Amino acid sequence: MGSAGGSAGRRAIFKPVFRSIPFPAALALVAIALAACSDDKPNPNDATPSPGPPVQITAADFSFSPKALAGAVGVPFEVTLKNAGTVQHTFTIDEFLVDVQPNPGVEVTFTVTPSEPGEFNFYCKFHVDRGMIGAINVARD
Repeated sequence: MGSAGGSAGRRAIFKPVFRSIPFPAALALVAIALAACSDDKPNPNDATPSPGPPVQITAADFSFSPKALAGAVGVPFEVTLKNAGTVQHTFTIDEFLVDVQPNPGVEVTFTVTPSEPGEFNFYCKFHVDRGMIGAINVARD
């Protein structure tokens, strides 16, 4: 009782490969396989922009120095604000949800990330009527 090909009575025996490989090694193999299938081209939309240069601003009674800043859309920059005045001041940019309020003699550092191009005012909420205002010009990146 034979069959064509002479394979009668024989069954192929397959051992599951992953049973003989420790779990961490199997996980590493899967990670390597996924990495090999990925596209190596960087996606510019996934890149984190390099931060802009740090900015130092002094709030005095009743002015900012400097009064003009420049930035680019999506590029964060670090601001160090020193309240050199004798009264409390704010540094407020409504469009970027920035509202920092250092006490007299205090220096604070924070990050501003412009989200749209244009010219935007920064001001002290307490002394805007006394001319404590400046502007940031935000360019498209």
